[in-house]
Amino acid sequence: HSSTLTLYGSHTIMLYVIVLLRLLTLRLFFFLMIRRPPRSTLSSSSAASDVYKRQVPAGLIPNTTTPTCVIGCSSWDGKGYVWAVSPTGADPPFAVMAKPEWFLQHADPADATKVYPVLDCCFSPVDANTGNVTDCNFYTGSCDTTAKIRSLTGGQEAVIAKHDKPIKVVRAYRPDQNNPQSEVLATGSWDGTVRFWEVAKMNPANPTPSAQLQLNQAGQRVWAMDIKFPVCVIGTSDNQIHIYNLQNMQNAFPTKACQLTHPLRTLAVFPDMNGYAVGSVEGRVGITCFNNAANTFQFRCHREPIREGSKEQLVFPVNCVAFHGPCKTFATTGSDGHHIFWD
Repeated sequence: HSSTLTLYGSHTIMLYVIVLLRLLTLRLFFFLMIRRPPRSTLSSSSAASDVYKRQVPAGLIPNTTTPTCVIGCSSWDGKGYVWAVSPTGADPPFAVMAKPEWFLQHADPADATKVYPVLDCCFSPVDANTGNVTDCNFYTGSCDTTAKIRSLTGGQEAVIAKHDKPIKVVRAYRPDQNNPQSEVLATGSWDGTVRFWEVAKMNPANPTPSAQLQLNQAGQRVWAMDIKFPVCVIGTSDNQIHIYNLQNMQNAFPTKACQLTHPLRTLAVFPDMNGYAVGSVEGRVGITCFNNAANTFQFRCHREPIREGSKEQLVFPVNCVAFHGPCKTFATTGSDGHHIFWD
């Protein structure tokens, strides 16, 4: 009888423990559901992506008679994607078509299953007068320390740039707007340098930059960069802002601390080149004007109250800032999955 009672008591204790664990798990689940930020509306591959678009001439995409919008996306799955967006005149008013022949992939040459995240992408710059782009190239920068190029008018992908560490940001520009052959790709890397590569002198077997900016000697990484020729603004991991005139790289402007306290994540130069906007991980955007300090300010964004009526807020990083030139507006995107447009 004593052994039976002991066994019965052990079963009772185990039952209590199981019930208690389930209650704790349930409480933890509800706690996480309350505290977890809302999910992005993007897919898992594109939620951590940088997206850019360009309008290409009629005929570049087969069977098109009007300029067509193309969208590029860099993804952590090791690919740079391109889609063509064409008007349909129906509902929905546009059709999206993936263009695999324009995709770029960063994988180990010896093992195609080993891929490297693509951290950024861009297209050839638009014409300052028409707003369109001719002889359009698509570029990607990856953790495999290379940047690649593919022409949308045909041709194979090729390596155009090489760094010592992953390439965080790529930007293309043309010193001569009327000459597509003057196109240059700028690459900012975690090795603390920004390098410039002339497309016309591309050498995939041995990429050689035409110029280089060594931002510091302390191992700080390039976090963000934007170029509106000749203005180049670079943000590094020590929260410093570096400003250059690309027509005279040797005489850099004094390095200045970012106006935002928390680490910067993105930046964009004004379309009129009179300043820049920078976004941080703390859900805040700073506006800096070069010639008018009185117009420099910052504001909060991409925040949500933890619960209705609460003064506490969930704070989300600002991942991208993009300007619309003619409309003098800009948009921000955040880790809350939202796009916000500002006038």
